[in-house]
Amino acid sequence: MEKEKKQKEEEHFHGIAKKAGLPPGALIYVGKKGDFKPALEVISYTPDDFSKSQPMTSQDVKAALDNPGITWVTLYGIHEAGLVAEMGEIFDLHPLLLEDILDTTQRPTSELFEDYIFISLKMMSWDKKTKTTHSEQLSIVLRENCVVLFEEKPGDIYGGLRERIELGKGLLRSKKADYLMYRLIDDAVDQYFVIGEKLHVKVERLENEILLQPQEHHMKELMALKKQLMRLRRSILPLRDNVLIIERSNHKLISPDTAPYLHDVSDHVKEVIEMLDMYRESVTNLMDLHMSTTSNQMNQVMKVLTVIATTFIPLTFIVGIYGMNFNNMPELSSPYGYFIVWAIMIAVAGGLIYYFKRKKWL
Repeated sequence: MEKEKKQKEEEHFHGIAKKAGLPPGALIYVGKKGDFKPALEVISYTPDDFSKSQPMTSQDVKAALDNPGITWVTLYGIHEAGLVAEMGEIFDLHPLLLEDILDTTQRPTSELFEDYIFISLKMMSWDKKTKTTHSEQLSIVLRENCVVLFEEKPGDIYGGLRERIELGKGLLRSKKADYLMYRLIDDAVDQYFVIGEKLHVKVERLENEILLQPQEHHMKELMALKKQLMRLRRSILPLRDNVLIIERSNHKLISPDTAPYLHDVSDHVKEVIEMLDMYRESVTNLMDLHMSTTSNQMNQVMKVLTVIATTFIPLTFIVGIYGMNFNNMPELSSPYGYFIVWAIMIAVAGGLIYYFKRKKWL
């Protein structure tokens, strides 16, 4: 996880370095270079019709905009800045907005223009192998009867949404493009709850293991989990305000029927943030529990060692005296001297142990 974070930071600063000295709006991709060729997909639908195509060029996309009803355009792979620029020309997008689309490390944001609305967010996924989360930037542009989706790479969470549109299930076919934008945001937010459930299981596992027997690796896992929660929170936190900005904008592209749905998404994001805060507090408490439990174990060990040392100090003193081998020492010539010393040492040790037990130190 730390290696991935360091790589993202290096990519971010490398991208900034490449943009140094260039004018505002210069289109430079900032992120991990994809080893695949970008692809385009166009879905057009009306209440009674549906069509899906994968055009080869941006000009094919432009031609598809003449289709009746709502058009949903998806660009998979934004590492080719030239193709993003072509899409910007087709949909008349501001150069600074295109710059935001190409910067996959930036904070999620939203922008309101006269003829279109822009919002970016992070799509989260769970890696079953590493038990960690991965994020991908999504950029959504809403225009009249059209939604444009920019994704970092192929493969997303919208397979079910595309299927519902194709089969005519739900309200999508009968709603405007702003409702489609809402669904894209809402499905991404739903993934946050899936991630939250995975993290909850991880927190509970660590709690049970620490209560049973704390180990050194538990603290490392807790530190990594805490950093993970903080990164998730930073990625998700801006979305709530961004959605509220669009909802309360009274923009001509947002219909009164869709505004309540956007407000509901904002409430869901707030719930996710509260959930992450709760998990982070639980992790902090587990770290304190781990430290206190480890400290208590160490105290028990030190107490036992102290009792042993205290018990043997007077015995060592007695043995040290009778080990000096002076000629005129008492009991040296006594046939019972050896047994008398042993009796004294056993009595002293027994008395100390009895005293420690009376004091409940043992």
